[in-house]
Amino acid sequence: MVKYSELREKLGFENMNGSAENLAYFTHFLYNHENELSKSYEIRAKEYFDEVADKLNLVEEPNIQQLLPLNWDVPFPAPQNPDFTFIDLFAGIGGFRIPFQEIGGKCVFTSEFNYHAQRAYELNFGEIPFGDITKLDLNIVPDHGVLCAGFPCQPFSISGKMKGFEDTRGTLIYYVLQISFN
Repeated sequence: MVKYSELREKLGFENMNGSAENLAYFTHFLYNHENELSKSYEIRAKEYFDEVADKLNLVEEPNIQQLLPLNWDVPFPAPQNPDFTFIDLFAGIGGFRIPFQEIGGKCVFTSEFNYHAQRAYELNFGEIPFGDITKLDLNIVPDHGVLCAGFPCQPFSISGKMKGFEDTRGTLIYYVLQISFN
């Protein structure tokens, strides 16, 4: 069984540099391979795998299925038998994910804009979040039971400039609504 830590080292996840979108498809596919939700990520994950398979030194013809099941040797693995699914938008480093996993939830999609938060999230959970929610094809967001969103509050808070929807960050709520009504 392949360990996630070994896979990430061989594929150079440490050097994500900039866009991690292809890695997001790949890790989301691996994380959801046991359920139908993996279909949302499968095509792009396989394309990425075909590009990097030579780094894995696979004996047989490279096939993404050779990696499965994966040993998720991360600090906060998903529960073995989840009771529900959820998505994690504006995920930061995973502050919502930990308690939701502790009560039996399995995260099936993540999105986070900040590169450094994406890296921390990946180290904690073994899943690289998709990036800027304004540039995502929201059709890839799989069905889920709960939507978590650490929505930017500065546009509405006295800690910010209180520009509300005049602040670009204030309009991000519309993406959350679009996902929830999709």
